[in-house]
Amino acid sequence: MEVRHRYDLEKKLDKLYHQGWVEFEKYELLSIFDKRRLRNQVFKDILSLWDERFPRGKEEELAVIEIKSEDSARSPHSFILVNKKNLQSLSDFLG
Repeated sequence: MEVRHRYDLEKKLDKLYHQGWVEFEKYELLSIFDKRRLRNQVFKDILSLWDERFPRGKEEELAVIEIKSEDSARSPHSFILVNKKNLQSLSDFLG
């Protein structure tokens, strides 16, 4: 991974840590990891770097949301990573 790409990825993970969520466009992941197609290894590498930067317990588990458009229902165009400790069910939110 190029230094500039690692820096971009670290900035995204910092945002995830402080904000609780971050969006990755598909093109960003392909560029950062120098891939033509996204595979599970990309997300394993993200999780590995997350663990390295922010040691976590069960309460720091991450979730991913795939964002798909009508034009490309099979392939997501972006991904949102969320720190699960920030998730709340809608029924709980509504009270």
